[in-house]
Amino acid sequence: MKAVAYGVLAFEKEYFAKANKKKHDITLIANPLGIDTVHYAEGKEAIILPENFISSNELTNELCGMGIKYIIKRQASDNLAALTGIAEKMIEDLDTANEDNRLLPAF
Repeated sequence: MKAVAYGVLAFEKEYFAKANKKKHDITLIANPLGIDTVHYAEGKEAIILPENFISSNELTNELCGMGIKYIIKRQASDNLAALTGIAEKMIEDLDTANEDNRLLPAF
């Protein structure tokens, strides 16, 4: 699945890459999702956001217009011991997005 992950910290990238094992085409972006960064979602099926992110109606409409099918919320943590599990859960959510029939949630 093609996805973009927003708000990824430098130390998280290694964990996400290892958990993904080149299974999904994930673009990792350090900046948060916003009007000036939403274009990175173009051509993707899913976006991955920190669990505490709240989208505006404008952003949600833009994402719907781009054809985003899935929004995956990921746990945020600076606890290095927890990052392996967080990264694995994020990849598991991408793996099962189609099976769960997840739809773009209304924010």
